[in-house]
Amino acid sequence: MSVINLQDSVKVNNSFEVKFGEKSWKLIFNDDYRKLVARIAAKIEKMMDTVNSDEWVDKLDNATSKQQEKMLNDAFDKMKTAIIDGLDQLLGEGAGEYLYEAYNHSTEKLSAIIQLLNENADEMSNIERNSEKAAQLKAYDKER
Repeated sequence: MSVINLQDSVKVNNSFEVKFGEKSWKLIFNDDYRKLVARIAAKIEKMMDTVNSDEWVDKLDNATSKQQEKMLNDAFDKMKTAIIDGLDQLLGEGAGEYLYEAYNHSTEKLSAIIQLLNENADEMSNIERNSEKAAQLKAYDKER
């Protein structure tokens, strides 16, 4: 009878340290992380859908330049706040504002950080399984 040893096949290596300068934060890429990121992404996507809607664009087109400026500033500020709050939730209180300051007030850079964290979560999940599978196949080849 064949045995699949899960402890040897799938490693638990989902805890990471995120560093920037002297600051560091511990992250665990697990279901809670995925749910939180999904909520943050949904909130940002909803904001983007609003500003890309025909209704909002028409309202912007028909507004005075002062009203346009206010609409655009408000939309951008809401997006910035959502991303900073999201980083606070992911990394810890104050992390979003700290990184916003460190990246010279660039919301785009903060979005890139969230994307980088997600890419690493995906990659680490796959690497652990793939490297184990490669080791198993190599051991199997040696036995043959």
